[in-house]
Amino acid sequence: MIDGGIYDQLAGGWARYATDNEWLIPHFEKMLYDNALLLGAVSDAYSLTRNEKYRKIIVQTMGFVEKDWLSPEGGFFAAYDADSEGVEGKYYVWDKDEIDKLLGADAEVFSAYYDITERGNWEHSNILHVNRKAIDVAIEFGLTEDAFLEKMDACKIILLKYRTQRVPPLLDDKLLLSWNAMMVQACCQTFAATGIEKYREMGVKAMEFIWSSFRQPDGFYHSFKNGQARPPAFLDDYACLVQALIHLHEVTADSSYLDKAREITEEVIRDFSELETGFFFFTPANRKDIIVRKKEVYDGATPSGNALMAVNLFYLGVVYDLAGWRNRGEKMLLSLEQAVIRYPGSFGVWAGFLQALIYGIPEIALIGPNFRDLHLDFLRIFTPLRVFQTASKPDNRYPLLANKPETSAPQFYLCKQYSCQKPVNEVDSLVALMKNV
Repeated sequence: MIDGGIYDQLAGGWARYATDNEWLIPHFEKMLYDNALLLGAVSDAYSLTRNEKYRKIIVQTMGFVEKDWLSPEGGFFAAYDADSEGVEGKYYVWDKDEIDKLLGADAEVFSAYYDITERGNWEHSNILHVNRKAIDVAIEFGLTEDAFLEKMDACKIILLKYRTQRVPPLLDDKLLLSWNAMMVQACCQTFAATGIEKYREMGVKAMEFIWSSFRQPDGFYHSFKNGQARPPAFLDDYACLVQALIHLHEVTADSSYLDKAREITEEVIRDFSELETGFFFFTPANRKDIIVRKKEVYDGATPSGNALMAVNLFYLGVVYDLAGWRNRGEKMLLSLEQAVIRYPGSFGVWAGFLQALIYGIPEIALIGPNFRDLHLDFLRIFTPLRVFQTASKPDNRYPLLANKPETSAPQFYLCKQYSCQKPVNEVDSLVALMKNV
């Protein structure tokens, strides 16, 4: 996907979907939620592999989001249309004559790498994509791989500058609560993987915007534009918001985010619950204009609100020692267990939750003064589902942080049902403990 036409090779960011098996031909519309979810996936890949290619994609795509979709208030716009001047993809595709004219002597090597031909690879035009290994093209043209990649970057700067003179696709400048919350989570994930402080700051500022603009006396609202928020928020909005708040605590160590997540979860339980099953309706009970309240459990282009709430309930149930919440999250999952096993592609979040429960969800606390370096080191490692809290000193408001000794240096506690092993003061030692549990 990173090498394909679905990814904008010049500016970063993914199109909405591809229409072929090679990821070459996209529907050129760019959506905030796609980019947020994919940034999370690439961040996980970078945490696992430390492959610099993934880091480069994170930086490029976050740069695109910041430049093109970051609103003056700190939130994120919804999308770019596929069309410009009434033609789908016109803004993004290239004729070989354009490439030759703009790149001159470097056009041949660029065209060899990005599959630029006279005939084109889509409707007589060319969608930039990588279909050969960089080292192979470099050798063909008598270059080292590093020199080749530097040349490609220089060429892309020239083309991107030229492309900005074209008529751009229409920007959809509304701000949606669930998609903004997904992007806040992506800011946290990209910060955790790379340590780039700007990403954490973007997430914090975006949450401040969400809280001030989407929050009204009667609850949260779904969409914000021209200073107005409407209509009332749906389950997915609340579920994504709770997840974003949980991630913000993990990267900032600010416990107020957890308290807000608990507050919102209580609202969801009050207003969206289907009492007979423990699942949640898509719309709140106080909506009088809804004839039939639907309930969605499938994970589609975006995770279902029910799947996210099951994970949220479990996580916050551990944080606050609320057995009813933990049990409800597990019960929701187990009632779908057979469907999840048979059709994991339709239940992605559920499948991840099921796997985590089977293997065990670690409870991790980092407690002590001057924890910044250890905190960043821990965030860089890939742990797909864990409960993680950080504080400068013990805090009896939260069971994982309670009844710990005050120390002169920060320490990690690995716990299971609040029973903790002997603390360690290095991430490698914590990882070793986790592997042996």
